[in-house]
Amino acid sequence: MKRLVFGGPSAYSCLGAGRPGTPTEGLIYLYFEGGKKGRHSGIQLAAYNLSWLISGQKTGDGRIPSWVRGQR
Repeated sequence: MKRLVFGGPSAYSCLGAGRPGTPTEGLIYLYFEGGKKGRHSGIQLAAYNLSWLISGQKTGDGRIPSWVRGQR
């Protein structure tokens, strides 16, 4: 699946997850460089949940690759 979080130019990114037992539980965070004036012109933080992510547009054959499950 894929989702567009930011439509402009962007650079470095990092993913994080909320902590169990806190108000952030169940959230996924995407921290990245990007802005209207170029990919290094700002810092963005997007927060979303797994339901939003997996309801995105299908990519490939829709199968989860074996490496995602930790299998090889």
